[in-house]
Amino acid sequence: MERKREAALAVVGWERPADMRARSNPRRWTPAEDAVVLRMSIKDAAEALGRTKQSVNLRRWRLNAQQHNC
Repeated sequence: MERKREAALAVVGWERPADMRARSNPRRWTPAEDAVVLRMSIKDAAEALGRTKQSVNLRRWRLNAQQHNC
């Protein structure tokens, strides 16, 4: 238990070093972008939305999985 307590205290006391790059804000998907992802090919949707083919492919997969789980 002492090991876990020490680890927790280390995490609580952590501060971002001044020279460390901050995490970027992720670009959220809008319902309009979701419609484009589902309507167009992955390549065309990526070009139209200014996103990578991989991000469009992953979004399509998530949207399809979400539809099947409802």
